[in-house]
Amino acid sequence: MTNFDKTNIRAILWDVDGTLFSSEAMIHEIYRTTFENYKKRHGVPARVPTLAEIVEQIGKPVKTIFENLAPDVPEAQRYDLSLGILHGLVTAITHGEGEHYPGVFETLSALHDQGYKFYGVSNGRYPYIEAILRANRTFALFTDIPTIDNRTLHDKAQLVAHVLRVSGLAPDQCVLVGDRTSDRDAALANQVPFIAATYGHGDATEWTGAAARVNSVPELLELL
Repeated sequence: MTNFDKTNIRAILWDVDGTLFSSEAMIHEIYRTTFENYKKRHGVPARVPTLAEIVEQIGKPVKTIFENLAPDVPEAQRYDLSLGILHGLVTAITHGEGEHYPGVFETLSALHDQGYKFYGVSNGRYPYIEAILRANRTFALFTDIPTIDNRTLHDKAQLVAHVLRVSGLAPDQCVLVGDRTSDRDAALANQVPFIAATYGHGDATEWTGAAARVNSVPELLELL
C-alpha cells in the first residue's frame, strides 16, 4: 500500500549512501588509515571507531559524524581529519571500491526515460556524491545535487526545502527515497512522501511513517 498518488509524481529525491551505494565494505579501512596517520602527527584521536560505530553515523551531517567519532580532536582540527577521510573515500570509489546496489543504473535510466527528474539530497559532501554517481554512470541523469557543503544549507530538511523551492515542485509531486531517520524526517518535515529503502543501512524503527517500502532498487519501477 502507498499513501501517495504515483500519477502525480514528477521528481525523485535520492539519498545516496545506503540507497544507491554502500561504503560499508571499504569505510573502516579508510578510517583506520586516516585516524592512525593523523594521530602520528597530532597525538589524537585516541582510537579508531569500529565499523558498527561508523555505519551508525552514515546519513548524518559531516560535522555531527566527526563530533561523535572523534570527540577528543579539537573542533578546529576535525575539518582536516574529515578531509582526509573524504580524500580516501573518493580515491577508493574512483578505483572501483564500494558496493553499487544491483540494478541502480538500469532502474534510474528507466525512470529518467519515463520523465522523472532526479535531485540528490545527501548529507555527504559534494566530491563524495559526485564520485559515486559518476562511478555508477547516473551523474548525468540528475537535474541538481545540492549538498550541505556547497550551499548555505545546514541539514537534510533544508536540502529538501531547497529542491522544492528552486524546482517549483509541490511536495506531493515528489518522493524521497532513503534508508535512514534523517531521510524520513527531512521528507516528513517538507510533506514529501518517504519511500524507505529497506536494503540500506537503516532498520524498521527508522522507517515509521514511510509512504512505501522497497527491498531493492528495481522495485521502484513497480512502485512508480
